Amino acid sequence: MTSVEELTVQVPWGQIAVKLWGPTADLKIMAVHGLNDNAASFDQLIPLLGGGLCVACVDLPGHGRSSPLPLGLLPSPLHLAWALRRVVDHFQWGRFDLLSHSMGGHVAVYLSALFATSITRVCLIDGFFAHVIPEGDFVLERCQVVLDKLLRHESQTNKHLYTYEESLSKLGRDRQTNLGIESIRALQKRAFSKTTNGYVYNNDSRMKLLTYPLITLDFHLGLIRRMDCRLLMISTSQFEPFLSTPATKRSLVELQQTLGSRMQTVRVEGSHDVHMDQPLNLVPIIKQFFSCQKCLL
Repeated sequence: MTSVEELTVQVPWGQIAVKLWGPTADLKIMAVHGLNDNAASFDQLIPLLGGGLCVACVDLPGHGRSSPLPLGLLPSPLHLAWALRRVVDHFQWGRFDLLSHSMGGHVAVYLSALFATSITRVCLIDGFFAHVIPEGDFVLERCQVVLDKLLRHESQTNKHLYTYEESLSKLGRDRQTNLGIESIRALQKRAFSKTTNGYVYNNDSRMKLLTYPLITLDFHLGLIRRMDCRLLMISTSQFEPFLSTPATKRSLVELQQTLGSRMQTVRVEGSHDVHMDQPLNLVPIIKQFFSCQKCLL
């Protein structure tokens, strides 16, 4: 059985919590969860991948047991990518791979572009889409809207207390897709902190603002052009609407032109949260990708 360690990495604004699977293994992988999830979202998948992998499942800032970003700062994938770089430096990893889901895939694209010489392989599970300002939505107008929302979120200081059952209901209710109860229970252990009077939700409400991107399509295409890795894109039927937007279609063309034969796309059966609820559907594909010697070229 793969050994697991719970660690914290100290950062200027607090700490980043890491669930480290196989700490002594040679192949280094950072796992990046989706919006409002946490490191436990990979609990069902990682043990099925076998030994030989050192997987650092991180609670992104403002999620799970990690500290929120400083007040006054507007959360963005760029800030999250920089935070993850601090974790990589802490572990003194030279080259490493990425495994990501949903919004975590957007963060993985940033990491792959900003630190291209450090990243060998990237696996995106329902995680590639052009998360950009919609056509016709002017940048300054979007900034005004997001700033107003940021100020409202920062004014919310009261911490609501939940019973255990209420905490499970909240996690299920706040999702856009249905999630199995066992997966919800796994997320709950990090998403809530138990007090003498009940459970307190840990996630920073400002993270909801990640759904309001402030980058243009040109900026996103520039990120793609800087990528220099092997890429495995896994998608489910629930993710199809995201892949069909004009901006994402344009980005996929750019991705193919940039990576060529190093890019692989696979469609699997299962829900958007397939890595939690149907992990066996992913195991052979991901195991082959991370063990394939050709993927190192």
